[in-house]
Amino acid sequence: MGFQQVMIYDFGGSKFSAGLLVGVSASTFNKTKDSNGRSLLARQGDYDVGAYPFAEYVINDTLNLRTIAGMWTYEHDRSKADQPWTFTKNKIYQSVGLGISVTRDIYLYPNVQFLPENIRADATNVAISTNINL
Repeated sequence: MGFQQVMIYDFGGSKFSAGLLVGVSASTFNKTKDSNGRSLLARQGDYDVGAYPFAEYVINDTLNLRTIAGMWTYEHDRSKADQPWTFTKNKIYQSVGLGISVTRDIYLYPNVQFLPENIRADATNVAISTNINL
């Protein structure tokens, strides 16, 4: 479960805008050990917080170019249940893609995600993100 707030600034009616997405989320798990009996707790984040700056360029009413950075993201590991305010900072990542407004309430974002400090093919994801407003 997650909650997000998006704040965006339009540069005087230009096609460029910049913003910040802030969010919190929580996860649940039904396993504590892998198939070899090793603990999974240190590899399972049960809640996280983050701030993600982004920039967009509007092509038309349907398409926009977008980049977003996971700069300030912190995760709490299940193995630290007795330390609820102990977080691990995640690696900074960059996402670049094409935003597609299918309808007012459906937004698709095919994109490429990479680590700016270590750009390599085996550490790069090709993805599609979807937002559906209810």
